[in-house]
Amino acid sequence: MSAASLLVLVRSTADLPRACAELSGLLELQRRHGAAAQEALLGLWVDPRGVERIPGELRWRARDGRRGAACIVETAGVEGIWMLCRMEVPEASPALSRHALLRSLATTFEPVDTDPLPAFFPVFRFDAPASEVQAEARRLVTEHADLVHPPLFQDPSSGWLESPTVNRAPGDRARGLHAELGHDSLGGSDCASRAGNYERRH
Repeated sequence: MSAASLLVLVRSTADLPRACAELSGLLELQRRHGAAAQEALLGLWVDPRGVERIPGELRWRARDGRRGAACIVETAGVEGIWMLCRMEVPEASPALSRHALLRSLATTFEPVDTDPLPAFFPVFRFDAPASEVQAEARRLVTEHADLVHPPLFQDPSSGWLESPTVNRAPGDRARGLHAELGHDSLGGSDCASRAGNYERRH
C-alpha cells in the first residue's frame, strides 16, 4: 500500500464549525501519539448520505484511463455528524489526488431528485505555495464548479484545521470561488497570515 490519505465526511454545512474544531483536537491527539503527519488531509465532503453510509472503497478512472481504488481502512469521529476516514491505495492503483477523490465522491454520492447538493472543501497545508493552491483549486472548479468551495488550510504537524465561513447561497458557490481565485485571497501574504493566526491560537 502507498502512503495513506485522509478524508472527512460531514453531515451538513451547519456542522462544519463543530466538525473542524473536534477534528483538529482528534488530529492533534493522534500526532502526539505518533500518527504520521505526512498523511495528507485532502478535503471535506459535506453530504448527509456520506455519514449515513460510509463507503468501504472509492473508485475512479485516471486521466490515462487506468482505474484507481482507495480502501477506507479506518474511521473515527462522531457518528451521524462527522467522520474522519483513513484511506489506503494499492501500489498498482493510480495515486489518489484531490481531483480523483472528488470525481469518486461525486459519482458515489450523485444527488438524485430532492437530495441536497453536496459540497467539497479541498484542504491544503497552510505553508503550501500560493501558486500551487490557486492552480489546483482552479482545476477543481473547472471539473465540478457546483460542488467546490474555497480551500481550507491545515497545519500538518499539529493537525489544526481552520473552520470555513459558509455564507453563500448554493447558486453563488462557483461564482464566489471564481471571484476569490481571481483576486489575491490565496496570495503568499494570505498564507503567511494563516501561519500567523495558527501561532496566535496555539
